[in-house]
Amino acid sequence: MGIPHVSQAKPRAAAVVAQPVSKKARKKAKRYEKKGKRAYKKERWDEAIVSFELAHGLHPAPRYLFNIGRCYEQKGDLFKAMEYVQTYADTVQDTREREDADEVREILRAKLARTNGEVRLSSTPPGAVVTLVGGGRKVQGTTPLARWLEAGTWDLEVALQDHETARDELVVQVGESLDKSYALRSKAEASAPQEAPPDTPSQATEAQPVAGAVEAASPGLDKAADQAAGRPASAPQDAAAGVLPHVLLWSGVALVGAGGWFGLQAAASEDEAQGFVDTPGKGTLAEARSIQDAAERHALTANILLGAGAVGAGAGIWLLMSHPDTAAFVPTPGGGLLAWRGRWP
Repeated sequence: MGIPHVSQAKPRAAAVVAQPVSKKARKKAKRYEKKGKRAYKKERWDEAIVSFELAHGLHPAPRYLFNIGRCYEQKGDLFKAMEYVQTYADTVQDTREREDADEVREILRAKLARTNGEVRLSSTPPGAVVTLVGGGRKVQGTTPLARWLEAGTWDLEVALQDHETARDELVVQVGESLDKSYALRSKAEASAPQEAPPDTPSQATEAQPVAGAVEAASPGLDKAADQAAGRPASAPQDAAAGVLPHVLLWSGVALVGAGGWFGLQAAASEDEAQGFVDTPGKGTLAEARSIQDAAERHALTANILLGAGAVGAGAGIWLLMSHPDTAAFVPTPGGGLLAWRGRWP
């Protein structure tokens, strides 16, 4: 079986994408893919990588990962090439495409084994963030993780939220595989206090009914004091109820405005990223990736702010209109009229 060229990656792998992709995004990704293939044929590897990564950001089809891996292989960066080809092999469903990926992976494995070693890491529970530092290089991923590393000593850290971090030192040898598994202990289990014996109740438990009795008697005493002083008993609650709708409304308006600003920033970053591909030599690969990442972050932030702002403003308007001192239905000879009786701060 021959090694597939980058331009021969099968589009059927796109069927495994979980989230729906709009027609506009697919069309734009296709344009980036065509530019990447042209750059690959001309051996402009960095330009091809940028184009395929931009395409994958718009339409996360597995074939773009395979193409990026082949570009890194041609550049001589076998570590990055193995990462992308491995991810592609784990994602693609088509049997023939998986066989092609396995063949490329074996070729890369043979090249890497000449000067490097393989490390396979797992954790319980899985999904922990792995950080490996050694030989002037930093490698990160999540468990289960398989990576090829330069021979030598590596500092390892395995971290998972709400769990104690595991640390270790790995010695990687040329052409050998190293398997490690880590059981991460929950912080809640580590800091759980010992329970008191059931036959020795604490003083706090015995005093609880007394505190409850005093607490239950307090509302009546406070109400009597308010009446004796001529103060309305629920004045603080009414004041708070009157302020809350305005806070929600104007906070929602502010969030919508901020969301609009981030949306404009996302559009500007998207146009700038397009320019890196349309204009050869305009910038570096790192700059193009950074701009594309900024566009995605701005778009996500804009969606969150717009959604939260709409909810907040809607809740504020609903509370204003439903408050008895704000709006009322007044009967008229012709039917009725909704009268505004409140005031804006």
